[in-house]
Amino acid sequence: MYLFSNLVFGKISRSTPINYVMISVFTLCESYLVSFLCSMYTASSVLLSASATLAATIGLTYYAMTTKEDFTTFRFIGKGIISSVIWIALTVSLINLFFIRSSIITMGIAALFAVIYSVYILIDTQMILGGRHNQVQLDDYILGATVLYVDIISLFLKLLQLLGKKKDD
Repeated sequence: MYLFSNLVFGKISRSTPINYVMISVFTLCESYLVSFLCSMYTASSVLLSASATLAATIGLTYYAMTTKEDFTTFRFIGKGIISSVIWIALTVSLINLFFIRSSIITMGIAALFAVIYSVYILIDTQMILGGRHNQVQLDDYILGATVLYVDIISLFLKLLQLLGKKKDD
């Protein structure tokens, strides 16, 4: 995602007043979407998912900071594998949505995507920290923050789908 964002918004994301406006608008839109989705779940489910996301993010960040493994190279080596898994999961999701409607398949796919987002948190954290094979340039702090933010929010939403209990309307 970082490379795509850099290609599309490269110059815009580096010009000072515009990049702050862009990240503010994006954050506002994203927070509105997440708050809408959270309103469909009980408060305890949202709190449990947020706590699990916080714990996972702290643990993954600590691991990314202290390990000698370079996960940034996995971004390019594992790109085909992750893309294949994502396409298969999306295809199975669509088949499940329209034909099967199995909650077990839905939970399995949510768990799979939670793992994928956790891997991306590792990769993107190491890219932001630098000192690895691939790293975010100093001028790309807005893109780095946005990519990590999207990873964390996506992990939260998948954990909410897994752990959450919907409100009875």
